[in-house]
Amino acid sequence: FAADATADAPGVSNAISHLPGVTAPGQGRSNQVLLDALRKDGVNLDQLLAHFEQMQKTGLPVTLADAAQDMGLRNTMGIVDAAAQVPSAGLTRAGTVLEERANAQGTRIANNLAKQTGVSRDAIQTAEEMAAQRQASAQPFYQKAEQEGAQLSDPRLFELLQTPVMKEAFKVGSRIAQNEGQVLPDLNKGEPLNFKLMNYIKFGLDDIIYNRKLGDTSIGRVERGSVEGVRKKLLSVMDELVPSYAKARSLYAGPTKFLEALEEGRQFLTQDPRVLRRTFAELTPGERDHYLLGAVDEIKRRVSKAKDGADVYNLVFGDDNRRELLRAMFPSEESFNAFRNAMSVEKAMRDTNRFLTGNSRTMSRAANVAELGTVTPEMLRDPKSAFINSVLAR
Repeated sequence: FAADATADAPGVSNAISHLPGVTAPGQGRSNQVLLDALRKDGVNLDQLLAHFEQMQKTGLPVTLADAAQDMGLRNTMGIVDAAAQVPSAGLTRAGTVLEERANAQGTRIANNLAKQTGVSRDAIQTAEEMAAQRQASAQPFYQKAEQEGAQLSDPRLFELLQTPVMKEAFKVGSRIAQNEGQVLPDLNKGEPLNFKLMNYIKFGLDDIIYNRKLGDTSIGRVERGSVEGVRKKLLSVMDELVPSYAKARSLYAGPTKFLEALEEGRQFLTQDPRVLRRTFAELTPGERDHYLLGAVDEIKRRVSKAKDGADVYNLVFGDDNRRELLRAMFPSEESFNAFRNAMSVEKAMRDTNRFLTGNSRTMSRAANVAELGTVTPEMLRDPKSAFINSVLAR
């Protein structure tokens, strides 16, 4: 088919007949109507088909009407809309296609998100498996850290141990160690501090912060900030004294830190993108993985709760703030762009549904029907018509 928009109707028919789902070329007059509408929109059929094929690469159930809608071809969409008003077998088929697509939007978006982020299974199960793998890979570094920190006497550690929250963390960490059958130095007997003791105290501090974030204990924002400040100071000193600790912790910082990251991820839709970027920069790779698990799990939860036909696109990707939040969740710019392209197609499909099921275009519909001339709506909706088959091709 020639690129010139003045090509004859049989040429249009031949080009359209190669689309998926088209089995017959249809009436020449219906093809000419399409050709005229495209000319008024300032494009030709080759351009429309090229855009349609590009949208198809996302693997979504896109139709030619979605391509026309996405390109803003008002005259072409007006003809489609006018031809879809009188009851017929073709119209019933069109309605079924639109309804099925709309109801499946949430599942499609959730599956695409899981695919592009690499999170495709239950978040808790995946988190447990990831934690076990990271704990095993971190073990050699923790063993080296114990050797490097066999005895610690830095006055900054003793100063931190005098703070109320560190005294509380000491008790919690000691209980964790006892439950795990670990022997810690007895400070009451004058035994020196060592890495193992300080690491268990850090675990206790993690538990305290995690429980307070969950609201298990009453704490104000200022006090919570001071507690997290103590943990940052502790880690800064320990990283300086025990060089292997930072590497070990980047792989596995303890179960509570992963759970904390998982829960924070579930709150990501309520965060400011600037805060989220700062939060991400402070997380270890393992914590980032769990944050991502929580974020994706929350989106999947919201999508699953949406009713059939709900605007899931708007829920997930409907404004700049949500898009910026999501960008930080993806492992690469390439994966985010793939998801963004898919969401662009989802938006076009949503807009097509709205356009063809809206009730505010009575006058324009009448004008479009009149402009059809000898081409009746029934002709355009005939199941053998190349025009209507191409519009509904999936």
